[in-house]
Amino acid sequence: MASRAGSHRPLANPTPKVGKLDEVHVPVLDLARMREYYEVQLGFRAAFSHEGRMVAFDTGGAMLVLDATKPRTGPAYLGFQVKGTTELIQRLAAGGTPVVTPTSKQHWGELLTIVEDPEGNLLAFEEGAGSSGHHHGSHRSRVRAVGE
Repeated sequence: MASRAGSHRPLANPTPKVGKLDEVHVPVLDLARMREYYEVQLGFRAAFSHEGRMVAFDTGGAMLVLDATKPRTGPAYLGFQVKGTTELIQRLAAGGTPVVTPTSKQHWGELLTIVEDPEGNLLAFEEGAGSSGHHHGSHRSRVRAVGE
């Protein structure tokens, strides 16, 4: 099989340019139940909604859109930067949220906990000592933590 490593060169003219991620749509089956979970358990406020179809939450980065119009093909994996991991996970567990991966320190230095929302989507909560320690780069200083 031929290698394609050389086929991904930067464009000579970077216009048009793809910008930052604006929205992430997560297909849901029960929009009302999911909206309540993301508002009550995670503290998000709806930025806009199309009743019965979708609701969007401003996460401080990309908009998180719970979308009842898209077919659900499997669980989504969403990563959030948080402050107060222990308190958040205690509150979620007390409310019946299953903890899939208990809180543990990862090789990149942050605490990671993964839970499941009411429809089985995986929510990864990361907390670190500083914004530059994240394993995907230093973009965390621009991302608002859950509950802020």
